[in-house]
Amino acid sequence: MTRITDLELLVRIADLGNLTAAAKALDWSPAAASAALKRMEEQLGFPLFVRSTRSLRLSGEGQRYLPHARAALRALTDGRDEALAGRAPFNVPGGANDAVSMAPRVRTMPLPPTRRPDVPESLERTLRTAMAKSPHERYESALVFARALQAIQAELHLPVTTIDVLDEQVVDVGPPEEGVGTRLSGFVSIDPEPAPAPTSARGAGPLRNRRKPRARMRRKR
Repeated sequence: MTRITDLELLVRIADLGNLTAAAKALDWSPAAASAALKRMEEQLGFPLFVRSTRSLRLSGEGQRYLPHARAALRALTDGRDEALAGRAPFNVPGGANDAVSMAPRVRTMPLPPTRRPDVPESLERTLRTAMAKSPHERYESALVFARALQAIQAELHLPVTTIDVLDEQVVDVGPPEEGVGTRLSGFVSIDPEPAPAPTSARGAGPLRNRRKPRARMRRKR
């Protein structure tokens, strides 16, 4: 089954014409993006792109498949939003909500509030920041975004989800501060196809597919 993240990668590569640039935009490593693209092509049974030294261009099959991938990605995203908030975020009740009408709203309108009674303002604010139109107004990394979500869990007296940060190097940061619960330790990756994971730096990507010592940063509950 094709993953939503794989469809996002396909669309980004098609828009940017470069796998490394697409991986950076999604906070993936080039190695993980390359593995995901290969997996997609194997599942589909045809090449999506024609490779060259510096760029990728859509193959004939890729050109025919891309509109369906965009439509599927949009439908899945809208379905998730509708399930959570009762409607897709940029839908106008009673108005035109086709792809052509929605596109300018998605590009220019700020994220509308969910208007759910169980969603606190702190979460609405965090989501607005994460989905801001200007990259400079967003969180500087996936880790900072995750910590903002942890703070909301604590505010609601919910169990705080652990953050695992996968890095290329083991860095000695010394003992954790009292109450902070940040621990860094080495480990060996043995999963041949690890799922994409956020890292602590913008532009970096998820775990590379290699069997060598890595680092894990864990937030204690």
